[in-house]
Amino acid sequence: MNEFLKSLQINIAVETGTNQAKTTRVLAQHFERVYSIELSETLFQTAESMTFPGRERVEFVLGDSADWVERLAREIEDSCFWYLDAHFCHITGHEATSDFPLWRELEAIKARDNRSDVIWIDDVHTFGKQRPDLGQPWEGVTVEAIEQFMPDCEAQVVGDGLVLRFPV
Repeated sequence: MNEFLKSLQINIAVETGTNQAKTTRVLAQHFERVYSIELSETLFQTAESMTFPGRERVEFVLGDSADWVERLAREIEDSCFWYLDAHFCHITGHEATSDFPLWRELEAIKARDNRSDVIWIDDVHTFGKQRPDLGQPWEGVTVEAIEQFMPDCEAQVVGDGLVLRFPV
């Protein structure tokens, strides 16, 4: 993923699902501003107290990723790298306002005027499979379903991510 991120000419990243902040730390090395959204208050507090290179460029946000992506999609005017990995899991012990945030997140990004955005949807290896740990309709998440939902984007699998780019 590092090589992919180096190729982008984007200064802002939004990550959904902070969890242990592993991806956050990678993003902080490549972007001037990173927003990392976490639903679990415990995981949020742990991440917010971390120190790591680039930490000053990261804003940890507590809340539902679908709500925050909608908000940030309206507020961020520059091109953005969207790292979508908020697959709500029952282990967080929190209720999301969306049963399945991915489709709302993609809808909010699709509605933006900025067509230089790049979207990374993580965990391609689990696309189309039943995920009882998520309690979500994950088997409906396939490359084909996402391509149909985002018809203006070019889709490419990179590592364990599905990358969506709007044609320039």
